[in-house]
Amino acid sequence: MLMLVAFAIAQPITTLAGMPELLEAERRGDWPALVREYEALARQGNAMAMYNLSLSYARGRGVQRDDRTSFFWAAESAKRGFAPAMHSMGVFYDEGNGGVQRNFTEAFRWFLAAANAGHPDAMFNIGQMYITGQGTTANYLEGYVWTKLSLVTPKESWSKIGNKDAIANIQRNLEVARRRMSTAELARAEDLFVQRQAALRLKVQSNR
Repeated sequence: MLMLVAFAIAQPITTLAGMPELLEAERRGDWPALVREYEALARQGNAMAMYNLSLSYARGRGVQRDDRTSFFWAAESAKRGFAPAMHSMGVFYDEGNGGVQRNFTEAFRWFLAAANAGHPDAMFNIGQMYITGQGTTANYLEGYVWTKLSLVTPKESWSKIGNKDAIANIQRNLEVARRRMSTAELARAEDLFVQRQAALRLKVQSNR
């Protein structure tokens, strides 16, 4: 199925507790040093460092590319509730990568977890899976709501939702869902969209 993005851009280094070693390694473009710092922090339980380490192995940046190790660290980060890592887990299962078999049901589970945590790219993927019935039972109402949420949810620097192609895909999927719903169903979908948007906003604020 069409996915907006396989892996998001790594989170800003400065968000990792202001570690001077990381900042200096980033300034030098010293990727092996960054990987060493990520791993040290990851082994201390830092979910964002785990995610960045997963990205490093996925891209072969500062370390030899290894999709299985990338999956391992993404899974560790996702278990701790880090939304970008949960989205990456969905991608692993959608593509059958990282040593796991392709499993759309498992991909749906991880994308939904990331979407509920406020990840806009995962919202798009969940919306599309509901519209196509891949990994779940087709549900145009839910597909419409999640797709619309992906468009209006505040974006971080790693999100691909704001680019022209992604917006075109979102608008297309919204139109597909609209055509498959009755007037009453569309009204319910709009009500649910408002409710869910408010709930997500409160969740984001409470996590700050």
